[in-house]
Amino acid sequence: MKPRFLSLSAAGCLGLAALPLCLKGAAVDFAKDIQPLLADRCFSCHGEKKQESGLRLDRKADALKGGDHGPAVVPGKTAESVLLQAVAGTHADVAKMPKRGEPLTDTQIGMLRGWIEQGAPWPAQAETTSAKSTTAHWAFQPVKRPEPPKLGGKHRRQARNPIDQFVFHRLEQEKLLPTAEADRITLLRRVSLDLTGLPPTPAEVDAFAADRSADAYTKVVERLLDSPHYGEKWARHWLDAARYADSNGFEKDRTRSIWPWRDWVIHAFNADKPFDRFTIEQLAGDLVAKAESSPAATDLRVATGFLRNSMVNMEGGIEPEKFRVETIIDRVDAVGRTWLGLTIGCAQCHSHKYDPVSQKEYYQFYDFLNQDVEPKLDVPAAETQAKRDAIAAAAKSVEDRLLADSAVGERFGNWLKSVTAVPVGWQPIDAKEWHSTPMKFEKQEDLSLLGGGDVYNSSIIRIWVDLPETNVTGFRLEALNHGNLPHNGPGLDGNGDWLVSEFGVELTPLKELAAPNAGATNFTATTNRVKFIRAVADAEPASLTAGMMIDGVVTNGGWGAAFTKGRRNQERRAVFLAEQPVGFEGGSRLLITVNSKPGGGLNNSSDKVSSFVLGRLRLSFTTNSGALTVDPLSERQRGLLAAAQAGDAPARQELFRVFLFQDPALTAAAKEWDDAWKDWPAAENTTLALALREPRRDTKIFKRGDWQKPTTSVTAGVPAILNPLPNGAPRNRLGLAQWLVSRENPLTARVIVNRVWTHYFGTGLVVTPEDFGVRSDPPSHPELLDWLASEFMEPQLRDPGTKAKAPAWSL
Repeated sequence: MKPRFLSLSAAGCLGLAALPLCLKGAAVDFAKDIQPLLADRCFSCHGEKKQESGLRLDRKADALKGGDHGPAVVPGKTAESVLLQAVAGTHADVAKMPKRGEPLTDTQIGMLRGWIEQGAPWPAQAETTSAKSTTAHWAFQPVKRPEPPKLGGKHRRQARNPIDQFVFHRLEQEKLLPTAEADRITLLRRVSLDLTGLPPTPAEVDAFAADRSADAYTKVVERLLDSPHYGEKWARHWLDAARYADSNGFEKDRTRSIWPWRDWVIHAFNADKPFDRFTIEQLAGDLVAKAESSPAATDLRVATGFLRNSMVNMEGGIEPEKFRVETIIDRVDAVGRTWLGLTIGCAQCHSHKYDPVSQKEYYQFYDFLNQDVEPKLDVPAAETQAKRDAIAAAAKSVEDRLLADSAVGERFGNWLKSVTAVPVGWQPIDAKEWHSTPMKFEKQEDLSLLGGGDVYNSSIIRIWVDLPETNVTGFRLEALNHGNLPHNGPGLDGNGDWLVSEFGVELTPLKELAAPNAGATNFTATTNRVKFIRAVADAEPASLTAGMMIDGVVTNGGWGAAFTKGRRNQERRAVFLAEQPVGFEGGSRLLITVNSKPGGGLNNSSDKVSSFVLGRLRLSFTTNSGALTVDPLSERQRGLLAAAQAGDAPARQELFRVFLFQDPALTAAAKEWDDAWKDWPAAENTTLALALREPRRDTKIFKRGDWQKPTTSVTAGVPAILNPLPNGAPRNRLGLAQWLVSRENPLTARVIVNRVWTHYFGTGLVVTPEDFGVRSDPPSHPELLDWLASEFMEPQLRDPGTKAKAPAWSL
């Protein structure tokens, strides 16, 4: 085996010395010899659109500048020209070029050598690309509705619809005859299999054979379209495009529930949902529900399952952010192929080699899909939902009754004023390192830690941080919500429940850790365990108090969220007061441990799955010497204060629920409200959905597609070769969906009707249904494709005898 890297001074120079010398000193014509050679063998990868961190050979300035390995061409210096080393295969770090096709011949390499030795003359007019502009590619042109061609003779009598006209016209051009018409039984079998995936029954065959009416075939088609099996058959094609699976993939291929989205697709086909609405609901149903205040909000959120069909990695050693990025990349690819028929994913690492999609445009497109959380959505049965609605109404009636009491209203108003002042002195801890096996926690922008991965048999989170302060008086633990957690958390599993059984802090002097003998086996650093004298939380059940977190006993209960549904999934805060200020001169390294109940749940200690680990937590410290207090409001609730004081009903309602448990005079009413939620029924089913994230993520271009090498920030946008976003369209998934089904989009309608044609006839009008790019074969019947696309978007009258019009974006 040859060594992977060769010394340029030895093997490299030997290779250059062995290059053909036949053209040395001979004149080389750039236009005649060099430009055609570069165009034929190099420009497909190194021309027209400059790669990120790559090199371009179709323009002199870029070729002289080169890429990561230096100038591609150094006039007069063949030994320093990376281009010559690459085609000879003598560069230590560059693979032999060209990567595709046969290597250059000795004569071709000799021409390049001679040209460089002559000073690499490069006329200004040679600054051209190797092929015609991709903007002229047929698929990027607007869809125009052609008139069906006129036929003569026998074909005019045979044609029954515009599709026949296009097909017969092409047959005439090719001087071909159509195949014989199928017999009635064969025709019935074909249409039954095409529309429902099932053969006709003997009774159906007999009925069709006996029906000699002019509309016999039309009646069969209408019957099959009305069959529930129609949706089951045609949904399968869409599920394939969505990468549908009932398990997560990877080694821990656990089952998952996403079949409610599968059923949504089936129902959409059976209901003949217009395709533009079908698209918008799948990509942005949650945003549609919010914008329309739709009573069918659950169905609209279920629809977003299209984007949740990626594989889910539950391996213990995963990097959560790496896997999240891979998931978004998969979604970009799925949307690009399904709606646009473009391999947009090829621009992840560099600008697309063939299609006019730059790497920047790829990440602008990526930004549309990079702004979400991934909830597991309850899908209760109708009876269960009715019970839930009744429970929520009963709790609200308690609130309404109390708010109607002027005395309670006055106390509530005073309380709102009293909590307006923001507690001061808490500094979030920026963790240096953290560990919890096999789960993984990822640091967020607000310095909180969000858990994910394999939720199994883990009950301790260890966090290390270096602090310079010497007078730390207390710590705060926040249990925070997140859309990725079940029911928003704060717990990582189950219903979002959690239990912190013990909270501890140990300190080690940084000076000792930095001592010369710190690595010796006999070295022991001074470690002090912080003694806490008080712990208090904003809310705590009588049996699960904050004080249990500092009693020194891991197995003796703890602080948790064993509230009823009305308060279970709320953000909570607990503060811990140290016996005396802590911190070493020169700084301290803190080890903070957050223990959840080991073993299993509260009611089943034999359950090996721990459902009580915090899914998202944030730690803070204070040097405040005063009495520690706990804020009754979360950060989000603090953001509602101004609106509540101004009379905003939803804001007042949410904050009143906090006040209800803060006012001692309302203890009985608070219990009544809590009791109203006790019989909250669990949903029979769940599904995977999407929801908009707040705040937005900062999307960056990844150098060579590496998520660990972010570079320039970008915001949501679409490829410039296609139509712009519609006026007023938001730059989120809803705007993306509106753009995809815009009448100005040249690709979506063509791609979808071609998919339908492919499923009916086995081969599409474009033979590559997922690639309409410049490397694809042109359509076999371009006018028919555009007629179908325009008919799909704006159907003409299907029946001349009626003024009714088929819904837009409908086949």
